[in-house]
Amino acid sequence: MVCELAQLQALAVYEMGWGQIFLGDYFQASETFFRLESMNNWSRAFYHYIATCCMFADEEYDKAAIEFMQIPGILKRKRQLGGKLLPNEIFAERKIKHWKAKSLCGSNTTNQDDFILDGTCLKNAIVVNPLWELIYLWNGFSQLTKDMLQSMKRTIEHTLEVASKKEEEIGPDIVQLYLLLGVSVRELGDHDLADKHLRKAIQLEDGMGEDKWVLPHVYYELAALNCFKLLQTNEKVNRNKLLKEAENWIQKCEKQLTHRQNTNNNNVDNNHTNDSVTSDNSGDSDWDSRLHVRCQLLIEKLDDFKL
Repeated sequence: MVCELAQLQALAVYEMGWGQIFLGDYFQASETFFRLESMNNWSRAFYHYIATCCMFADEEYDKAAIEFMQIPGILKRKRQLGGKLLPNEIFAERKIKHWKAKSLCGSNTTNQDDFILDGTCLKNAIVVNPLWELIYLWNGFSQLTKDMLQSMKRTIEHTLEVASKKEEEIGPDIVQLYLLLGVSVRELGDHDLADKHLRKAIQLEDGMGEDKWVLPHVYYELAALNCFKLLQTNEKVNRNKLLKEAENWIQKCEKQLTHRQNTNNNNVDNNHTNDSVTSDNSGDSDWDSRLHVRCQLLIEKLDDFKL
């Protein structure tokens, strides 16, 4: 009974934390997830990561850098104790490694393990706000206020504009920027512009980025966008076209997910003798599983439109 009450309390705190994030109260959300970290043994490192992402969103860059740097140590101790990392922990570890690797460029330090991120390095290394990324992966854009969506849209557009003027190379992160921009403007009601941004994401995808989860999500969002368009038209020819396009996007999404699952299975088979071996491109299986469920629900919705 005590255990069940503890789990219920942890769930309540977890939901409260996400509610605070959706309201834009990043300071309180950070405090809530740090509290959850101390309450729960499921994935302390990932709760620490969420809390620190809230710090970053609250523009506490120096504090966020300190907290992010604690996560590799937490995961190292878990490995030493024989624990196997959860997918979301591998995801968080990969993100931090990526930021450190970017910050190492131009640094006198050559060993990533010896490099310590500070607030300035962290801010310069991060292209996509990590909290926005988590909000998207938790399917939370529909919960955001109009002001938050507008702010997100302006920030991403500014990032893309500045990079274009300076002829800077954003790198693979640009695909995720266009994904988030497309979803944000869709939530703001501009379906044509959302379609343009999502197709731009596909155009820019070169397969070189670490975030392999992005492309199948772009395909899914294009399918979902067609559902929004279906609600706005009664013209039979147009509806049939939208339905067919949506089904094609879902097929592309599912094909990507199947390919990724087969690749991950091969990696597991190759590394079956060493439980500590993880791939830098792994850690996304939770997102893939969630996306597969969303695809099945969307297929059911498309069937409703055919009636």
